[in-house]
Amino acid sequence: LGVELLQVNPDATLTISYNQKGFVNPFKRPYGELDFEIKNAVFSGKDLPFNVALDYAKGNYNNGESHSPATVVLEMDSLYARVEESHIGGHIKISNLNDPFIDAHLVSALDLSHFVKENDDFVLKGLIDLTVSVSGRLSELRKFHMEGKQQAHGLVRIRDFDLVLKKQGYSL
Repeated sequence: LGVELLQVNPDATLTISYNQKGFVNPFKRPYGELDFEIKNAVFSGKDLPFNVALDYAKGNYNNGESHSPATVVLEMDSLYARVEESHIGGHIKISNLNDPFIDAHLVSALDLSHFVKENDDFVLKGLIDLTVSVSGRLSELRKFHMEGKQQAHGLVRIRDFDLVLKKQGYSL
């Protein structure tokens, strides 16, 4: 991603359980499975306008039946993160890293002012309530969109939107 993050909460916890079966040879990797749980992590970085709190994430990673990127499954069955008072929660499952298939359901309440800092040029404020479900291969999203066969649905509600371009004296 090219974003450098630093976990800054000393009370954050990461619990990992790893299980491996099989042996390593030049042709095949062993089966590996990792269960993880993250609590109270807070990330900061020069590219982030505000800290991001990962209050809770629980999931599983495994390299599947052929022990390869094509059969990898990464599933976060519980996810809750926030910036200031804005939050996002849900679950995400990604399989096949060669041609990722995504199955996700996310619910959020976001305040734009938590993501875009006011500056000398503009102010951006507004509340976004979002519920979205996505299911499909990343490689097929554009094709399905062009054919009108989207595999995503959701509800986006924007309220109390305010954009002020200070230098132009314009407000929307």
